[in-house]
Amino acid sequence: LRQALSLGEVRDIPRFSLFNISFGLEVIALILSAVADVSREDQELIKKNPEAGAAFISRITFNWFNSMVIKGFKQPLVQEDMWELNEVETTAHISESFQQHVRSELGKARVRFQKTLKKRVVKNALQEETSQTGFTNRMGKGVSQDVLMMEDKKENKDEKKKKEEKSYPSDWLIMSIYKTFKWILIESAFFKLLQDLLAFVSPQLLKMMISFTQKPSSYDWEGYLYAVLLLVVALLQSLFLQQYFQRCFVLGMKVRTAIMAAVYKKALVMSNDNRKESTVGETVNLMSADAQRFNDVTNFIHLLWSCPLQIVISIVFLWIELGPSVLAGLAVMVLMVPVNGLLANKARKLQVENMKFKDKRLKIMNEMLNGIKILKLFAWEPSFQAQVEGIRGEELKVMRKFAYLTSVSTFVFSCAPALVSLATFAVFVGVSPDNVLTAEKAFTSISLFNILRFPLAMLPMLIASIVQTSVSKKRLEKFLGGDELESDIVRHDSSFNSAVSICDGSYAWERDAEPFLKNLSLDIKPGRLVAVVGAVGSGKSSLMSALLGE
Repeated sequence: LRQALSLGEVRDIPRFSLFNISFGLEVIALILSAVADVSREDQELIKKNPEAGAAFISRITFNWFNSMVIKGFKQPLVQEDMWELNEVETTAHISESFQQHVRSELGKARVRFQKTLKKRVVKNALQEETSQTGFTNRMGKGVSQDVLMMEDKKENKDEKKKKEEKSYPSDWLIMSIYKTFKWILIESAFFKLLQDLLAFVSPQLLKMMISFTQKPSSYDWEGYLYAVLLLVVALLQSLFLQQYFQRCFVLGMKVRTAIMAAVYKKALVMSNDNRKESTVGETVNLMSADAQRFNDVTNFIHLLWSCPLQIVISIVFLWIELGPSVLAGLAVMVLMVPVNGLLANKARKLQVENMKFKDKRLKIMNEMLNGIKILKLFAWEPSFQAQVEGIRGEELKVMRKFAYLTSVSTFVFSCAPALVSLATFAVFVGVSPDNVLTAEKAFTSISLFNILRFPLAMLPMLIASIVQTSVSKKRLEKFLGGDELESDIVRHDSSFNSAVSICDGSYAWERDAEPFLKNLSLDIKPGRLVAVVGAVGSGKSSLMSALLGE
């Protein structure tokens, strides 16, 4: 086309004609690619969820979602307006996949933990043997005092051993989440990497454009090229960023769903020993507050590697522009790290304290709701209200302190980019009279500092979110890693001629406790109506629990 325009004639008419026909067909093919080719079988599925049949262009621009936006604009949306979920996003599918990985990772962690525990036991036995030898050598010198001290140490060791046996290995939950959702994590990481790299193309294009304006001898097409490239890079950045965000928010929803389902299922099969340690309020908190923490942190989990990457690349380009003067700005950033560390440590302690108050408050609220009839009859509302308000007041004090810490952290890092820019430019100009801050250097450096602003601003929020999630992780690992009721205690055998059969059974509510029901034998034939009669506390409900294997 350019050749034909410059010469004013077409030399090779057949080739020129075929090229235009071919190019026209390619443009039509591009337009048609925006329309999905859907089979009749899939049409019903698309009515339930348009995303399933969305074409490539519709997916990258989220055009398939427009109908929901228009409907929401015309009238308030209700539950019936919602589309059905994709199969991979349903709770049943997510929970099944997550539970498989939880069982696998928890099994591996317990094996590692048992090996570590055995090593500790052997080490402790050797230490005791050594101390016994030393004790024998000191016989006759304050024997009674040594014996007392040894008894105390033994008791402390027994208590410590019990605590160690109850504590479960950590990090298996994170590995389970990673293995369940690793592909969506990898996809979102790929889009984030592309977006981060493209972010550094714009300052370089800006630098070329400024140098183009300062050279009168440059061709005009160069300027147009740089302007068009700036637009294209910005469009690509936006497309990659939105795909990254969409995957991260879907990931957060899936992680939250998986944790809530896991906690609910665990609550149904927990052993009685663990049930005593976990109140109803704590279980509700695990499903709401702690699951939400994981949702929040997974939305921005890639910033853990993205922020350092952006900071490093920014510093490299700034070094090219301003030389060693950039170290002054880097020093300002390094000085802010210990400040942020102190704030994060304090925030973690406040978060642990806050969750304890929240568990206590929800426990009382649950007891109040369960016994609301008695509470109303005896007019105990003011007394219970005072208790709940007292705990809530303590909770609010901790939350207020946490808010102050967050404000200080945000303020420090909001000032960071300005302080870094000021320190760098001041040192660059002051070091040598030869260093001139030209428009090219200034605008390029400011663009790079603007890129640097985002990771510096996000780091404190990300650290605060990770600190809160680490507290929730420990709570969830303790709950989900607890012992379960043995599913094979109650056998279902069709060869027996009885509906229910117990032979010399003894049952206890705790593993090492004295049996509550002793030498129990029971044989109920099919179709019989049997009543269990006894005084309060004689074990009627315990018998029912025994039959259920609880």
